[in-house]
Amino acid sequence: RSAVSFRSSWLGSYFTRSMDPATSSRKMKAFKGHIPERDLDAPAVIAEFIQQQETLLKLIRKARQVDLRAIRIPISLTSLIRLKLGDVFQFLVAHDERHLQQAKRNLPQEALSKV
Repeated sequence: RSAVSFRSSWLGSYFTRSMDPATSSRKMKAFKGHIPERDLDAPAVIAEFIQQQETLLKLIRKARQVDLRAIRIPISLTSLIRLKLGDVFQFLVAHDERHLQQAKRNLPQEALSKV
């Protein structure tokens, strides 16, 4: 049941590898409805991101009590595709890492130093 024994499905691995900046240098366009406004408040966005990371960490810790292979979650693109909970966590971590790298490339250095 632990994360140590979790094996990703082929589809989960595909989605995670395609999102992970360590294994995919391919640029990805955001889907319609997921494109942020141009004039966002950077400190507020960073604070929200940190809050979301804390929530994700709590969920991962809570998931130690469940079988990461048995619970299946529909993806946001279509409810017809359902990934194992462990695959969803791996995808989210890769997705967030991609956002962190985007922030490092695009935010002024002084904004990053306040985090």
